[in-house]
Amino acid sequence: MDIKDRIQKLLALSVNPNENEAKAALLKAQELMAKHKLSMADFETAPESEVVQYNTGIQCSKRKNEWVVALADVLAAHYCCRSYRTRKRGKQINTIMLTGFSEDAEVCTGIIKYAIACINTWIIQMEKKLPEKTTLYVRRSVRDSYAYGYIRGIKSALKQQREKHQEWGLVLVVPQEANAFVADMKKASFHGKSVHIPSVYNEGFRDGVKFAPDNMLPGKDTA
Repeated sequence: MDIKDRIQKLLALSVNPNENEAKAALLKAQELMAKHKLSMADFETAPESEVVQYNTGIQCSKRKNEWVVALADVLAAHYCCRSYRTRKRGKQINTIMLTGFSEDAEVCTGIIKYAIACINTWIIQMEKKLPEKTTLYVRRSVRDSYAYGYIRGIKSALKQQREKHQEWGLVLVVPQEANAFVADMKKASFHGKSVHIPSVYNEGFRDGVKFAPDNMLPGKDTA
């Protein structure tokens, strides 16, 4: 089968009413387009591309999981989007938003949620091992150290992928409108209070380097 025909069929499947199958098809189509230096414009049945502001439904706060903001920034850039956060006046809870083409934002949201699940799985297991008298400050430091290490590992792995597949740069590009939208925003600090624990950070980094988004696709074991 011709590669364009294969991608065309995957794009057609990306409008499947089954959300998981649709995202899997679109993710594979994007991978093949990057590999073969093709773009959405090369396909008649490509999903309509329009830069949007996309609500991921992912929430975070300085007290609980400030690292989600950094994670979204790293993954959004790789999946042709930019991330930002919004919150209601007087509230501490922030919502992660993406700006980019709608189909890219949908795929990116799934990847971010999967990465959060991977990090939280480790955190839950580790907190069970901590002594009952462990202070909230130390617990937060453990969580943050692992999460930031994991994010740095993902960033390192994605950088190596781009260097290995330099042709991806022709396709994996953030739309100018998305960059301009985020550039006009005021950027406030979003860091809570915790201490860096090198050993935990390094463990997170090692796990982050092995982050495999393909595991979230249907038929894969994500346990």
